[in-house]
Amino acid sequence: MFGRPELMFKVKLKPYGEIRDDTMELPLIFFSAFERVALESDDKMHRMGNIIQLYEPGPLPALEPIMHVGFLSHVLCRVPLIPCFMDGSDHPTIPRRFARSTKINHGRADRQPGTGDGSKLYEVNMWMWNFGRGMPRPRTVSESERIRASHAAISRTKQHATRKRNRKDQ
Repeated sequence: MFGRPELMFKVKLKPYGEIRDDTMELPLIFFSAFERVALESDDKMHRMGNIIQLYEPGPLPALEPIMHVGFLSHVLCRVPLIPCFMDGSDHPTIPRRFARSTKINHGRADRQPGTGDGSKLYEVNMWMWNFGRGMPRPRTVSESERIRASHAAISRTKQHATRKRNRKDQ
């Protein structure tokens, strides 16, 4: 499930009828969910790319955002979303030709071609998700700086020894 975080909070729970004073603190997240959809595109690159498409439910008052509450520990990572422009549209919304599609349960397509009044459409930037900043660092910044400083110190020591040897040979 993909979603946009709206609020992060903690809830303290205390057992009912317990004599002990144990409280349990749970970090939770309140988020609006994106719906996953697979809309066929006229673009060959789009079809071959195995792209994950998502749309925001709405924008009518009857189609309010779908909100969820979940455990913060269940959130895996940030996902790089980019607007999805289909059928040469200037707006990143569901195109008019999908107005009667059964794939869009909680959203709406544009009322007229190119108006941009439908549900917002996104795609997951798979390249950035796999190879970009979204990946966790193998070590912390301080560890990387420490390693870099030790490599620099070793390099300076070798450089100094080489210069000393070259001066002695002259």
